[in-house]
Amino acid sequence: MYRKERYPDVFAFLFFEYTYRLSAKKSALGTIPPKEFKEIFNTMKKPSISCSWEKNHNKEKKLGTQNKTRLYKYKGNFTWQGIKTEKYKPNARGWADIVRQTLIGYHGETTKFHLRYFEIAPNGYSSFEMHKHEHVVIGVRGKGMCVVNKKIYKIGFLDTLYMQPYAPHQLKNPFYEPFGFFCIVNSKRDKPRIIS
Repeated sequence: MYRKERYPDVFAFLFFEYTYRLSAKKSALGTIPPKEFKEIFNTMKKPSISCSWEKNHNKEKKLGTQNKTRLYKYKGNFTWQGIKTEKYKPNARGWADIVRQTLIGYHGETTKFHLRYFEIAPNGYSSFEMHKHEHVVIGVRGKGMCVVNKKIYKIGFLDTLYMQPYAPHQLKNPFYEPFGFFCIVNSKRDKPRIIS
């Protein structure tokens, strides 16, 4: 006989099946036929040999500082401890008065997304561009505007804008206070094509 402590999944499964058969309710699946029940039971009673957590844990040790849990403490004024404020883009063509901070994406993480914070000063704007990758923009400071496919969207606090692939777009701040927003993009993405 199998002990409950050693095979908790088997006992949970048996308890579920027993109570299910006793209940008068029928589901779309019905009850499990005895032959299939026996096959499932036989696969469940074999103890697991490997653990994927152990593999990942050992891999993390080899990588050193990569994939470590980190907290970036908010310092106030939309800055975070350990995060540098950078220029929006290396060259100054087609944009003005905008800076960025990459919170998640360049610190050894292996996420499939990057989280950045952008801030546009009054009368500033991003480049007018298009690309294959998607964008999600979440307003967190002030308000701003985004032109997407010739349509203008006004973005305020916690307003969330999804931008489809290949949609020409530009973010602007025609207001009197800074416009700050989080931007989520794919970690692997194509280079934007600037539209003149």
